[in-house]
Amino acid sequence: MATTALKTIADLEQIPGERWELVEGALREAPRPGGRHAKISARITNPLSTFLWDNNIGEIYVEGGFVLQLNPDTVLGPDI
Repeated sequence: MATTALKTIADLEQIPGERWELVEGALREAPRPGGRHAKISARITNPLSTFLWDNNIGEIYVEGGFVLQLNPDTVLGPDI
């Protein structure tokens, strides 16, 4: 039985492009969303960010990578 070495955040940072995620040490290509998906994300982002900023209760991030777990590493890039 072959074993695959777990990847780390450092490994993820060396991959060109931005459409990769790391789930419990395994690299996963995250497919680029289509037009309908992008349109819905934009419609959600604008009112949500306005509400958060107007009420000074939080921030919104778009297409960023967030470390959710270490050892094994998990980094996901949610749409909003």
